[in-house]
Amino acid sequence: MNSRFRVGIVGSGAVARVCHVPAVLASPLATLTALVDPVAERARAIARDYGVAPLIASSLEDVLDKVDGIVIATPNNTHAPLAQAAIGAGIPCLIEKPLCITADEGREICEVARARGVVVAVGYCQRFDDGVVLVKKLLDESSLGSVRRFHCQSGSIGGWSPESGYILDRKSAGGGVLTMNGSHYIDRLLYWFGYPDDVSLRHDGVAGPEAHCFAKLHYNSRSLQIDGSMLFSKLVRLDSGVVLRTERGVLATGGNGSPVLWRSADTSIVTAEFRPSGPPRWRPEATLFQRQLDDFIQACRGEHPPAVPAEIGVQSVRLLQDLYRSQNMTSTASVAEELA
Repeated sequence: MNSRFRVGIVGSGAVARVCHVPAVLASPLATLTALVDPVAERARAIARDYGVAPLIASSLEDVLDKVDGIVIATPNNTHAPLAQAAIGAGIPCLIEKPLCITADEGREICEVARARGVVVAVGYCQRFDDGVVLVKKLLDESSLGSVRRFHCQSGSIGGWSPESGYILDRKSAGGGVLTMNGSHYIDRLLYWFGYPDDVSLRHDGVAGPEAHCFAKLHYNSRSLQIDGSMLFSKLVRLDSGVVLRTERGVLATGGNGSPVLWRSADTSIVTAEFRPSGPPRWRPEATLFQRQLDDFIQACRGEHPPAVPAEIGVQSVRLLQDLYRSQNMTSTASVAEELA
């Protein structure tokens, strides 16, 4: 099939401007057909800045008959109704993470998508990072020995700032820094290890979305005996990444194209860098968002299932809910003790 896939992007905020619009414009498979935003001037501004002339609309319904698929890049609490409207019209969706606010909403999306035979993918772009995929292969092949512990962290002062400011409202965002920053790491852990057996969470979100949180996760089965922790902050700068301690050594990776580093337990003076072998899985020059979009389009064309289908997105939302249900709200200072 040589014709370009007609993409409509719903939402004209920061993630659309910085990530999704450039991905569509760079893709050899796609064309940007429509930008949808209730504030039409935001969409027009993006079109002007990129020198393109897509259809500008204030409602999803205005473009459903003009696109082959849509990217939903709107506040989290709007994902489910927009997805339901698109799926009902037979239009595939690539939905920014998280899939939705509740696991029940996600299951409804999956049910309708299966009934209509419509592709729904979730925007966990880290699944397309070469290092993240390489770690998955190393774990599956038991090349590192059994994992005993892991730690994930990411922190900045302020962090990502959507134009609508929806992340300041728990109902719109579904949570605070755990949802906005931590969900990529949650998806990575689900990809590598599956669903944990026990979780707990401490955070400072007494009056609104938390700015700082510390979580513990435990895997307890015949094949996995792992204790893990996660630390996320919009108050403190932290080196972003994941460290795995195994019976044979320590592995560290930051994602986003950073190297996968390994230090064997047999030495303290040599650190090795792991690199994937064989032909590249994706266009090497493509960004994570370009790879994600190409994967979505190929799935819509029946070439393969999406790398991150809606069912996986439901698992991430379920784990977020389980963590928040286990929460112990405390002071920022108390949570920040985990930095020590």
